Amino acid sequence: MIYSVVPTKAINSPFLQKENKPFIKLEIMNKLKPILRWLQRNKTDITFKNEAEELLTSTYETTVKEIEKSIFERAIARYARIPRLDESIESRLPKVGAECELIILVTEFNFHLEDSTSFQVRSKKMSARYEFFANDDYSTFILERFEMVEKGFVIATARRIEYGLIEITKCIQDRGIGDSDGFGVEPDTWIKAYANLRGKLISPFALNSSQTNNNINNWFEMKISPIDEAGQIKLCPYDKVSHVYRFEDYFIAEKDENCGLIDRKLQVVIPIQYKMIFIEANGLVWVKLQNNLCGILNFENNFVIPPIYSYLSYIDKGEYKGFYNVEINGESKIIDESNLIIN
Repeated sequence: MIYSVVPTKAINSPFLQKENKPFIKLEIMNKLKPILRWLQRNKTDITFKNEAEELLTSTYETTVKEIEKSIFERAIARYARIPRLDESIESRLPKVGAECELIILVTEFNFHLEDSTSFQVRSKKMSARYEFFANDDYSTFILERFEMVEKGFVIATARRIEYGLIEITKCIQDRGIGDSDGFGVEPDTWIKAYANLRGKLISPFALNSSQTNNNINNWFEMKISPIDEAGQIKLCPYDKVSHVYRFEDYFIAEKDENCGLIDRKLQVVIPIQYKMIFIEANGLVWVKLQNNLCGILNFENNFVIPPIYSYLSYIDKGEYKGFYNVEINGESKIIDESNLIIN
């Protein structure tokens, strides 16, 4: 039978095995028939045989590409009413807050899956309950990413935001309402990407909690554009940046398990070396050292209350408002901002 000379590569290709559709195999075989017959007639001529095998392989690969393209076009044609992400996006989303549904053409390069080691390090910081969900998100994204790449497109919600950006979000797992432990709605699994107003993806699809999206969120937290002069996403030098309540120009910055204080220009105000940090209502900075002792700094990075207390808390009401509850060597005391004992 002439089909016996079809290369093993053709018969066992991942494409055919994946699709497993007789009409596709038949279409490929029909295109290869003339070459196969010619190959059989000239099978004793080594030169002709080598040329025919090269032609056979080339024809097969071209045919597969044509069929893949046809399958993709038929699939995407079902969503003809949904616009694609292209240069028309600015007119479709003319102002900040505008939303629409979009089709985004994708390849494997439009997705970013965090390496498992760094993901595990981050997930260990969560409570046991949310560590489980984080791991489930990670596994879900692995599977869904494969499916989306195979399909060749993603249908997602696009929203215009500040800084000339389009935020693109998609829920890849809806966990439903309610749960077994009575804490209400479980978090769904979302992925997010960003495009510019020319309709080009400039940040790949990644889990909301990924390093990729955390980096962008850091810039948003500081109300700074995440885009550099070349139109690319800037890399924030800190793992996480958090806004400080009542102090708009200062931010808690975290890096490698340590935290400190920075300003809007990314200048370090309090060194990134503490276990915990926050600004008290009186404008002084509470810090916990790595040995779990607490103290109070001013914005000149000088201790006004030395870090010798196992417990230190600002009193914001009552008779001792403006003072501090402290504990040292198992004894509780009240001190003022000068570290003098009041009670």
